[in-house]
Amino acid sequence: MTKRFFYPDELSAIRDRCDWRRLLDELGVRADVRRCTDAEFWGYSPFHPEEKTASFHMKEPGVWYDWSSHAGAPGRDKPGGGVIELVQAIHATRGQVMKLNEAAAWIVDRGFGPPARMPAAKPPTPNDPADPSPSEARNDPIDIDLVPRLSELGTHPAFVERGISAETCRALRCGYLKGRGACWPSGWCSRWAVWTRSGRSG
Repeated sequence: MTKRFFYPDELSAIRDRCDWRRLLDELGVRADVRRCTDAEFWGYSPFHPEEKTASFHMKEPGVWYDWSSHAGAPGRDKPGGGVIELVQAIHATRGQVMKLNEAAAWIVDRGFGPPARMPAAKPPTPNDPADPSPSEARNDPIDIDLVPRLSELGTHPAFVERGISAETCRALRCGYLKGRGACWPSGWCSRWAVWTRSGRSG
């Protein structure tokens, strides 16, 4: 179903621009064709299905009144009303209570009224899950220079196996951090380290 909230101007547009003749047909209101004109509709009351004389009246712009039952929308003091109140009133006779916005949505969904204006999307905010490109969380830069702590340039088995010479290690400023006690923090020990332009080591 269409959105459950309509702005006041949208409700007015539904009342003023609803194709109420098609709506009456959808709701099953029987017409008294002898009394109907281009501007007015007379039909048999949907609230008194067995009545013999048409007492339901509707005219532009979709304003109705039922002379036999004086029916109105549930919770509304005045009888009759517009197309939205008619949908509410007829559905109430079928055991279905509709709020104002639900009845308006029922009309719009079936193409009898103008389409609803959807609310504007909320502008994305940083780190908003709805943002298609949220800003990434970043760690603080590492200020420790690990290059002097590198050892086994070109001689560590991992370098030898890959054919990486000591000269290449010096040029790339990469090497091996020895075990505990040779570097800080200890979580970086026994790891390869490569200098990067940002100053970070990894």
